[in-house]
Amino acid sequence: MNAASRISSAAIISLILLLLAGCGGDSLIAYTGGGLPPGEPDLGGVVVASVDDAVATAQAVVETIPDDAERIGGARVTLMRGQRVVGHAVTGESGYFRFEAPDSGSYTIVVDPPAGREDLRGLQRSVSHLRGQRTFVVIDLPRADPAPDNPGPGPGR
Repeated sequence: MNAASRISSAAIISLILLLLAGCGGDSLIAYTGGGLPPGEPDLGGVVVASVDDAVATAQAVVETIPDDAERIGGARVTLMRGQRVVGHAVTGESGYFRFEAPDSGSYTIVVDPPAGREDLRGLQRSVSHLRGQRTFVVIDLPRADPAPDNPGPGPGR
């Protein structure tokens, strides 16, 4: 084996080791723009906002997509395990997000509305996931409280 072959072999092995180092148990692949629903064995779901604010307030996290729901594209989704961030995603136009094959355990999903959507509030949800199984959640973001009317100074004030 000549010197060039040894260098090439060493470079390839180093590259493989570097790639494998990023595949630890808590290192997740997140799909920015998550245009497809999560598949097996992913953790993911869809972010929506109900037209009926009473429904959204009572059921901020639901198991089915409400008929009147607006799917929220561009929402920022953070996956946390304890206090540690283990993944980020941004919802696609259809509101879907996913994290590929996370380890079993308890997670917190933190959803922030997209920029320019001051009419929506963020939400957190705790979920349990079993590795090798699909975990799908529907997160219904509540509407922000409207700004109180400011009548300004009245007569005699």
